[in-house]
Amino acid sequence: MRYYDPLYDIEWTLPTFIEKIVHTKEMARLRNIVQGIMPNNLNVLGPLPSRFQHGMGVCFLAQEVVRNNRDKLGGFDMLLPISALLHDAGNPPFSHLSEPFLKEVTGHDGESFLAEILDGSETEKVLKEYGIHAGTVVKMVTGKWKPFSDVLNGSLDIDNLDNVARHAKAANIRVDFKAEEIAKLFRFNSEWYIAGPLGGSLIRVATWKEARKKVYKSIYSAPHHVMATM
Repeated sequence: MRYYDPLYDIEWTLPTFIEKIVHTKEMARLRNIVQGIMPNNLNVLGPLPSRFQHGMGVCFLAQEVVRNNRDKLGGFDMLLPISALLHDAGNPPFSHLSEPFLKEVTGHDGESFLAEILDGSETEKVLKEYGIHAGTVVKMVTGKWKPFSDVLNGSLDIDNLDNVARHAKAANIRVDFKAEEIAKLFRFNSEWYIAGPLGGSLIRVATWKEARKKVYKSIYSAPHHVMATM
């Protein structure tokens, strides 16, 4: 299966283990949940991508990280892309807007509820086929499998890289950074760090922080808040 991502302007052949998960009910559900907190017909900032598209994007970045750290990851080279793909699969409808209700009813937030989604699911069967425990994926998503999980759930992670870049593109917010360029610089050696000359690394991180600032300013603007409150 080949998948085209307009954000990165690439068409990539999905690994078999990713393709099998893409076709499960758990991933199909994410096609109808937008990246923001409101249905697109209520979004004054313009239509946003789905959580499915975002998950595919983070999975692509994870593949880039794996490609540059294969000798350091041992047998975990499938775990990171799978966790990246599934990191939003526990999100409720309306995402963060309805998380307080999810927490009240189940005791879980959108990340930890993934454990309930995977339990007995089609995706769990695929994970078992490849010798991966669903609980390990949940720990990766919730940031509880440190230090390895920091690349997906940390202060600077591939989830936020794709989230900021994808939201900016959809909402026509001009930003000056490329998520894939930063993802390619992630290196693991007991902990994650950004490779390359210090000056260049700092500049790339600074461009991401500035882009995130612009995107969050847009998300938390008055028009967006009014519709979210309604």
